[in-house]
Order: sequence, then C-alpha cells, then structure tokens
Amino acid sequence: INRNVVDVKTRLDIEVEFLHMIQNIGCEAAMQLLTVDIKTANRSTADKLGVPPNTPILTTSKIVTADGKPVIFCIDHIPFSKIVDYSYTTEELELPIFYFIEKYCHTSVFMDLTEIKITPADALIGKFLEIPEGTPLLHMDEVAYSIDNDPIMYSEEYYINGVFKHIVLRKKI
Repeated sequence: INRNVVDVKTRLDIEVEFLHMIQNIGCEAAMQLLTVDIKTANRSTADKLGVPPNTPILTTSKIVTADGKPVIFCIDHIPFSKIVDYSYTTEELELPIFYFIEKYCHTSVFMDLTEIKITPADALIGKFLEIPEGTPLLHMDEVAYSIDNDPIMYSEEYYINGVFKHIVLRKKI
C-alpha cells in the first residue's frame, strides 16, 4: 500500500461528490440550491454537450459550504434530451447532481474531462462565495460522460483557494 497516495484527502484525478470531498477534509458539509432554470444552450454549452444550439437545458446553481463557509460555487447543465423521467421536484435538485442523473436520466457519470484554470471571481460569484470581486478562484470546466461515452452534463465549478489541497496522481507510462 502506498501511504503517500492513501492519505491524500482531495485528489483531482478521482471524481468525488462535493459533500464527501468536504467531509474528507474534516469539515461539516452542506449544499444550498440557488437557482433552477430552463435555458437554451448557447453554442459553447451545446458543443460541450453534443447537442444543437438552442436545445433546452436544465441548469442549476449551488453553493457548497465547509463548516458554514461558502467554498464552492457550481453551475450544472443537463440537456432535456438526457432526462428520461420528468417527475423530479425542486427538493430533489437540492441533492448532489449525481443523484438526479441516476434517478431521472437513468444513467451515471463514468468519467469527466476537465479543464482546470485560475479565473477571477466576477461580481455574482463573489457575492455567493462571500469574497471580493477579482479574487482568484480555481475554475474546473468539465464535461461528464456516461459509460457509453455520451456527454450527459456540463459543469462549471469555482473553488475558493486555501480550503482544499488538490492533488493529482501522475504516473510515467
């Protein structure tokens, strides 16, 4: 057993749900649903999801807290064409998005392709994360795929600095 790897609390190369990620660093985790919207996909979002522009998209935004402090702002986009069962409630959208995908899209996330960059907080994100506009954030722009390599969700995640030690396991091949 490689203890150097086992003892890492937050690995970027393994998909971990937000609440578990925060619990793994020893904090109390909570999630708050901010918005639920039905939008049409702009060209960029449509391209990422493999759907035509103007496709109806279910979009949610959430704040995730660690010990009551906002630490992650997340926007999830799911094409309506991926939703099989429309009997969901707003309360169910308050749960982690993986629950929604499994129950209402009848699939699960197998892998993500993620672009990672630093970006300044805009006024809206700064307000939700309770930080000044312009504060550098870790931005993870990711597309989630099913086992069949079908894009099922596009997420925009913004992380406050200093809460997580994001570690990546890299191997020489």
